[in-house]
Amino acid sequence: MTTRSMRRRIAALAAAAVLLAAAACTDSPGDAGTVRVGLLVSLSGTYTTVGEDMQRGFRLYLDTHDGKLGGRKVDLIVGDEGDGPATAVPAAQKLLERDRVVALTGLVGGATVDKVQTLTTAKKIPLVGANARPAFAPVGGKARDLTYTWHTSYNSDEPGIAIASHIKAQVGDGEVYAIGPDYQGGYDELRGFTDTFTKLGGKLANPDGKTVFTPFPTRRTSCRT
Repeated sequence: MTTRSMRRRIAALAAAAVLLAAAACTDSPGDAGTVRVGLLVSLSGTYTTVGEDMQRGFRLYLDTHDGKLGGRKVDLIVGDEGDGPATAVPAAQKLLERDRVVALTGLVGGATVDKVQTLTTAKKIPLVGANARPAFAPVGGKARDLTYTWHTSYNSDEPGIAIASHIKAQVGDGEVYAIGPDYQGGYDELRGFTDTFTKLGGKLANPDGKTVFTPFPTRRTSCRT
């Protein structure tokens, strides 16, 4: 198992632990003493490997805790996030409206979190992000409501911010060429780096100071449940 896979599974384990409070305090349809929890992860598309790791991590927690959260048996309902909001939102709506889960976790992509968070907040359902983290930027000029939102991860721009001072110290007055993958995570990480690097007096070798983005890899879709 790679270090990255281990981190994904640990994040999923942490998400399971955070859901303890929600599971312990919430009534749900089904058998008495049982709570229905939704796990929304990518089981098809580009992020399938990430989603599978997260599902394994969550199931590992349940397997080692007698299938319980907060002393309540868990009926785990898994939905396919796919590659983003286009597939994730309908899947989340099914989990919330038809399956009537009492809490939702998982979520691989940042764009997915923003869309799904709107649904969970409206229904006052706890959302625990186990990979992507919700954005804290205002929406429509208003502060984002995070009352029902938790996370076990970090903002995508934070790694870039963290490494910027080290890179500046290494290159001194030299220039750095910024290049990254063409998707939301790449935008966030490179933005975190370039904004911080230039504030520290660093110079980008890119024409006009604009980051170059390379095509994001895709893979043939497959769905495993």
